[in-house]
Amino acid sequence: MKQKPAQHIFNVGNKDTISIREWVALCYHVVEKQAAYEYVYGDIEQRNYFCIYDYEYYLDVSEQYKLMHDVKPISVGLREALD
Repeated sequence: MKQKPAQHIFNVGNKDTISIREWVALCYHVVEKQAAYEYVYGDIEQRNYFCIYDYEYYLDVSEQYKLMHDVKPISVGLREALD
């Protein structure tokens, strides 16, 4: 943080939007496994399967990108996190 920005709290991440399914597939790909998916249909209460509510979540990383124009692809970051 050599630039010493006035703002000290940032959301950090990649600005590419992906679905939970895509994120899971990337995680499995990093560990060289194939994901198996279980579909939950409308007649089953979603919260019985998942701890998160059914809504879209977007992380605003615009302030991060003002300081860091280039970030790693999600797959590279996942690989480094695993390593």
